[in-house]
Amino acid sequence: MSCTISMSDIWFCCTFCTARHATFNSLLKELPSYHTQEKTWFLLHDNAGFTNVTMEGGRPINEAPVSVRPIQVRDGGHITQTNIADLFCSNCGSHIGWKIISVLSQDASNHQRILFSFFF
Repeated sequence: MSCTISMSDIWFCCTFCTARHATFNSLLKELPSYHTQEKTWFLLHDNAGFTNVTMEGGRPINEAPVSVRPIQVRDGGHITQTNIADLFCSNCGSHIGWKIISVLSQDASNHQRILFSFFF
């Protein structure tokens, strides 16, 4: 008997409580500029069917965030001014990443995406 595994069977999970957050097929790319021995950042589709994820104050990720802050995101040789909102695991409350609210550049291809911080 053979067993097949699809990419939708593999999940990005909370490192602290193992709650499932998004399927692997939501992955757009890894951001090598943020890869260390302890963690890496992944850029995920925002419509990936996220589960167990909230923003500040327990707000659902499809609502307007309570607070937004600017950061610079490095992707290879490019730096993009980006406004983000913190994302948390709704199961244990741990910080798991950021929702990209707006991108202040000519190339807005990353607009409304999710940065997921994955710890090894």
